[in-house]
Amino acid sequence: MKHLTLSTNPGGLHWLADCPRLSGPTASGKLERHLRTVRFDTPDLRLHRRGVALQVRQEGNRFVQRLAVTPPGNTNDEQVWETEIRGPDPAFERLPETEIGPILARVARVELAPVIAWKVRRQTRILQEACSDGTIEIIEIAFDEGEFEGGDSPMPIAEVEITLLRGRAAAPCRLALELLESVPLNIEPRSRFERGMQRLSDVPPRWHKIGRPACTTDVSVDDALAELFRTSLTHFLANEGAALDGRDPEGVHQVRVALRRMRSAFSSFGRLLTDSQTADLKAEAKWLAGCLGPARDWDVFLAGTLTEVERHHATDPALSAVRQQAERARQAAYAQARNALLSQRTTRFVLTLGRWYEAHEWRTDSPADRFRRPLATFAADTLDRQYRKVRKGGRGLTHLPDEARHRLRIGIKKLRYTAEFFALLFDSEAARTFIAEAVKLQDALGDLNDRATLRIRLDRLQADAPGDVQLARGIGTVVGDAGADPAAAGEKALRDAWRRFRRVPAFWPSAQD
Repeated sequence: MKHLTLSTNPGGLHWLADCPRLSGPTASGKLERHLRTVRFDTPDLRLHRRGVALQVRQEGNRFVQRLAVTPPGNTNDEQVWETEIRGPDPAFERLPETEIGPILARVARVELAPVIAWKVRRQTRILQEACSDGTIEIIEIAFDEGEFEGGDSPMPIAEVEITLLRGRAAAPCRLALELLESVPLNIEPRSRFERGMQRLSDVPPRWHKIGRPACTTDVSVDDALAELFRTSLTHFLANEGAALDGRDPEGVHQVRVALRRMRSAFSSFGRLLTDSQTADLKAEAKWLAGCLGPARDWDVFLAGTLTEVERHHATDPALSAVRQQAERARQAAYAQARNALLSQRTTRFVLTLGRWYEAHEWRTDSPADRFRRPLATFAADTLDRQYRKVRKGGRGLTHLPDEARHRLRIGIKKLRYTAEFFALLFDSEAARTFIAEAVKLQDALGDLNDRATLRIRLDRLQADAPGDVQLARGIGTVVGDAGADPAAAGEKALRDAWRRFRRVPAFWPSAQD
């Protein structure tokens, strides 16, 4: 993580600007500037929807045009062009049209207008420190204090930006962890445009699918381990804004997927890692996933189970009572999720994980040759182990108790995420087929798990309003409707998914039945 943006409060920002750690003898090149940035787009935010950001930054009489293009679904591959222009309006003739292609071709210049602006007083300084190996680490630190323009009430900006200019990629996380001991900080993955538009124009943050890890045969096990956690953490941070906003259920879902991938990665590489290296990280990932779980459960209930029951009983007023009570439970669950995501505990977890994988800290007390073996060999061996465990755990599937099915569901999740990460090492078409069947099996097990926990969820609703007769009637309707024939259909879907999964060939070499 070579660049970090950390939000705090104005008091914390002033403390950091004056603290000895950031203003002592190792700090130099102090500079103060006043910046105003204007973002341009069409009234319907066409550029934003296409992953294009066009803005002009003013510093005194100097204007700099910045164009950033992010491919859909890949937040790791942003391309940026900056050029000085003569005035405050975009200069189309200075845009690299041959490089960016037809992205702006359908946008008339007269359609572009300012959509949001912010101004900050920026103090920057350079921190230079000698490392134990004799190299010099150089970090730029910027303190931004200001506000967004417009709106009914001020929206302040109080942020610290840490940018690594030279040295190890773990340095920004390491420095941020030091600062976190004295000042409350939150990692801010959203752009100022996203935050400002959410506040001023009620535009919800976008959610993002995970980017494809750069895992090929020429990558070492050591680098593959770092890449897997880097991709998962990037996915987590890219969706944190949507999860905090809560209007699109996909935000919380994608954050939980990122956490599940992290936890699966700890399992997949567990033979190479020691408990002393990973115990705290695994515990924190599990804690955070648990804090987000209820929000996702109520999202699924409201959009899935309850909506389906309402289709069959459109005129039943008792179901309105269920929806209202479930929505209140959902709001409470989202409040819990937000508190967890904004906590200093989560900030510390993210920074510690970033430092851990950027510094490859697993090397400290593990033999180096563990990480030098060919990645394809390690991947095949890992997939083999997980595959055999799933096959064994699914024996006698029809008669398995709920706890055994729960373990099988966890096992198939781990296998699926491991297969997705290592897929590029082997036959891609065979990998896609295998993963598709694994997803269907996971979904079938998930549907039955949702049915098994439905009664528990509904009992909680009733406990929160024990005297509500309409609610009790509505809950009875939901239980009766969701617990009838669909349960048998779910069992059949599971058997069919298991049969197809067992028949699909493994896509890696040396798999055993």
